[in-house]
Amino acid sequence: MSKRILVVWKGQYPWDVRIQKLCQALIESGSELMLLCRWNGEAEEREIVDNIPVRRAGFQKHSALTLPIPINPYWKSLIEDSAKEINADIIITREIMIAVQSAKVARKLNIPSITDMAENYPAGMKEWKKYKKNIFIKLAVHNLELPVLTEKRAVDASDGIITVCSENSDRLVNIYKFNKDNIVEVHNTPSVKSFDSNNQSRSFNPNNLVFGHHGHLTEEKKIDIFLKGFLLFVNDYPNSKFTIAGAGESLDQLKEITEESQNKHSVEFLGTYKPQNLEAILKTFDIGVMPYQINDFNNFTIHNKIFDYFANAIPVIGSEAVPIKRVLTETSAGLSIDCTTPEIISNSLNEFVKLNLKDMAANAHKAFIDKYNWENDSNKLTDFINKF
Repeated sequence: MSKRILVVWKGQYPWDVRIQKLCQALIESGSELMLLCRWNGEAEEREIVDNIPVRRAGFQKHSALTLPIPINPYWKSLIEDSAKEINADIIITREIMIAVQSAKVARKLNIPSITDMAENYPAGMKEWKKYKKNIFIKLAVHNLELPVLTEKRAVDASDGIITVCSENSDRLVNIYKFNKDNIVEVHNTPSVKSFDSNNQSRSFNPNNLVFGHHGHLTEEKKIDIFLKGFLLFVNDYPNSKFTIAGAGESLDQLKEITEESQNKHSVEFLGTYKPQNLEAILKTFDIGVMPYQINDFNNFTIHNKIFDYFANAIPVIGSEAVPIKRVLTETSAGLSIDCTTPEIISNSLNEFVKLNLKDMAANAHKAFIDKYNWENDSNKLTDFINKF
């Protein structure tokens, strides 16, 4: 593939793992590329990061100028300028908030516009605390449902769409009547080349297991009920441990729950970690945890941590959110359980630790090697881009 591609991202770079993977895959396929992202105090307006040419919108200007919202004309102007600079053949926009601006530029330049819709963003916004605090923002998000309108406009304006799971693809087809032939699922998987598999040979002692969760701690994928269930489970398995790596708006609540428990010594909070330290953290996990509530966010995305667990031969215990249950059932790499009450979770953990965890670990790693890896997903991405 040899195309000139403008990738537009509403946030800062570094660092976003999906942006990094998409851009590097496209560059490695033979394309020229520019990443247009948002300035957030970095020293340079333009630089090469991870072999990706980066241009930052709003360099050394007030952040209000580059608010990533559909009505901000600054983005449209800079997208057009960047697309003309590289003589772009195609524009790919991550997320929905500025996708319409990209599409308008693409129409003007007579080139395709593709939107990466990795999640049900409107549903996520309804769960996040920051969209519930301010009365005007709450009115816009929850009552007027402006994010839903924004998503509809982004879908209607797109020539192609990238998702992370079939459930979200089907949602876009069913709700917006988008042509399924112009949708591709590209998971947030790790590369076979970047993960070693030493973990797969370890043994599991049900009396001494480390449960682990990593990533942002946000309201659309809460782990508070699981934490309470784990603290009950520890009464039967006192040598068990729960490691929580990461930070976010839910962290303080999780710490409060832990401090109020007589089993607080069984929970460890690692806080924010650097991406390059993730694999070392995962090596300490015996069981990966994904106990997310069933809602319109989790039912239409698949969180990349499940593939991190698979890459490290880590069995997974997850909720009954549709994509999580589908992948765990397909791979036999873990168990999908009812995560609605601490008591149910505690009882399920008691049963889970008695299962053949070594077989689950082997199944997880096999799923990674055979299917859920970046080599496969990057091929799907570049084949899809070549259609346009």
